[in-house]
Amino acid sequence: MDSVQRCISGQVIVVSWANYGRRDKTTCPDGRSDSELQNVKCSWSATLHLLSASADSPFTCIHRCNWQNSCTVEAPSLVDPCHGTYEYLEVFFTCQSVICEGSQANLQCDEGQVIVVSWANYGRRESLISARKLESSVDLCAGTYKYLEVF
Repeated sequence: MDSVQRCISGQVIVVSWANYGRRDKTTCPDGRSDSELQNVKCSWSATLHLLSASADSPFTCIHRCNWQNSCTVEAPSLVDPCHGTYEYLEVFFTCQSVICEGSQANLQCDEGQVIVVSWANYGRRESLISARKLESSVDLCAGTYKYLEVF
């Protein structure tokens, strides 16, 4: 089964955690026997590591979700970390704000809350984001179109 991950306009997906295995009996139980749901300590420890693996990795599709606004993820069927257990793929991600060069963003919270910026970057780490060139008065990296990431 495919799952579509999506962020609102102006944000991109950043995958923070993934597991292929089984951590509970209630996720994806339909049509499965009790014995296929019993092992709730089934985890493929290499899942997140393989997010950036080679093109033949079953998890390459997840790695390609990073820095995209939306992405379709498919649980692999070629890997069986716990024989006899029905596994599922969990992907935890955040939607990270990206403010392209020459643009503005309005960060706001509900009353009684405050904004906490845990990480920010101005420059360019990824060629997939906002490849359009704009003029600016300050150019920290000559010839490179920059953006601000706020997380």
